[in-house]
Amino acid sequence: MSRKLFGSATAPAILLASLLMWAAGMGLAAAQEGNDITLRLGSTTGNAGDAIEVTVTMEADDILPESLVLFLAYDPAVLTPVEDAYELVLRDALSGEPILDGEGNTIATFSALRPSENLRGSGKSIDSETYGDEGVLGVSIQGLNMLEIAPGELFTVAFQVAEDAAEGTTTEIAGVSEGAEVLIPDGNGGVTAVATSAARSVETSPGNFEVVDVTYRYEDVAVPIGCVPPVAPGGVTATQNRSDSVFVSWSAVAGAGIEYRVYRNTANNAATAAPIGEGWQAEATFSDITALVPEVVPGEGCNAPDTLREVRYFYWVKARSEEGCESPLSAAPAEGFRTAGSARFAAMGTLFASAVLLLALSTAPMRPKARSGA
Repeated sequence: MSRKLFGSATAPAILLASLLMWAAGMGLAAAQEGNDITLRLGSTTGNAGDAIEVTVTMEADDILPESLVLFLAYDPAVLTPVEDAYELVLRDALSGEPILDGEGNTIATFSALRPSENLRGSGKSIDSETYGDEGVLGVSIQGLNMLEIAPGELFTVAFQVAEDAAEGTTTEIAGVSEGAEVLIPDGNGGVTAVATSAARSVETSPGNFEVVDVTYRYEDVAVPIGCVPPVAPGGVTATQNRSDSVFVSWSAVAGAGIEYRVYRNTANNAATAAPIGEGWQAEATFSDITALVPEVVPGEGCNAPDTLREVRYFYWVKARSEEGCESPLSAAPAEGFRTAGSARFAAMGTLFASAVLLLALSTAPMRPKARSGA
């Protein structure tokens, strides 16, 4: 399948830069013929209004790619990429621990793509650009190293099924064939570059540097619309006594292969609640480590100490069947928040005690010095 893309209102700066990097790398040395890889698209059934997930898996022979640029085509009347589908926690490359900001909050970003563990382990970054009018999602997998990408799952992308999608129909998600001409819009009605879906690998040895073309093909997917959703989870609870996270739990839903997703909002409004976490899970518990720590409220007046105010959240849970159909959100939300850590309280107490001591010293009456001698 080939697809040409014409003018768009948004300039795809990130993806375009990756494409140009790829083109520059191809010019470093004469390319030699490589082997084929297969990108297999896998998905599940969805109902109108549901979010479906498409997983891209790579199979390869001897030569593995160290970078990929690919495009997925979809019907924009039926599907829309979900830009905030996954809450990706930023982690330290060595320890794997979440990275915190100066206030103790976990740093996270939202994305339509969820990279796989083996892609992260390959030291690669993944970027995407959505061409909504044309119905194409561009994906760039790059890295500053020359490590090859391991076979297996590469990434998962989430699409929202339109509310008016007809039950009993199917919609296709297909890979744009390698070599198909893709015109990159510049945001002003013009075209800034012509690029193609492509893959490459780099082989190095003493005195030898070769860029290896790796050709690939797609195995596409058809997504059926319509299935029976499970019941909504019940018994949702959220903690209000933990400093490290908000711990959310609920009653498991009967059925094989049931998975869950937690939704969160700062207001008691399920309609605007957003999914959190990096995807669906089988466990009936969830630790919300990206819930904000209590806010510091400055005291009123010169001598008034600062206080802490909890950032309160409302939580709902969805269930998803083995076939991929989602339940409604749980009926009653649970309210939860993080408390201040003991270290933070101790620090505030020390500051307050120091301030009280300084105030006492500054206001204490001066005692006359005793005279020495007679």
